[in-house]
Amino acid sequence: MINKVVKCSSLCLNDIAVIKGRPCQICEISRSDSHVNISGIDLFNGKEFKDFYTYEHPIEMPKVERRTYKVIGLDGGQLLLLNPVNGDKIEIELPRTIAGDDIKEQFTNGKDVNVKVLKALGKAIIATYEVAY
Repeated sequence: MINKVVKCSSLCLNDIAVIKGRPCQICEISRSDSHVNISGIDLFNGKEFKDFYTYEHPIEMPKVERRTYKVIGLDGGQLLLLNPVNGDKIEIELPRTIAGDDIKEQFTNGKDVNVKVLKALGKAIIATYEVAY
């Protein structure tokens, strides 16, 4: 995935940019005479990151992929997923959350479970899921 590099002065609210090495959705921008203050929410862990840059400073805007997969297997803490469009299979860590527990329970009870996977900067997480009843 190729990332785009732009000047900090061209960033807008809700853009995705790399702040302190993390892919963040920009939630606040303020500008002064010499620099831009940026706050963003990490796409993967929800933490807020802040930094400031000169107007001309290059900042990376990572390509973010969102794809829906069908859960086809469960091995310990890993889910085996199938992309129904092209048949690609991937493994991803089952979240250690209430949602992860629900995905595991629904799948082991024979329900069809689809998950939406968010990928950026070489990392991937399950963003949402739905169960077909």
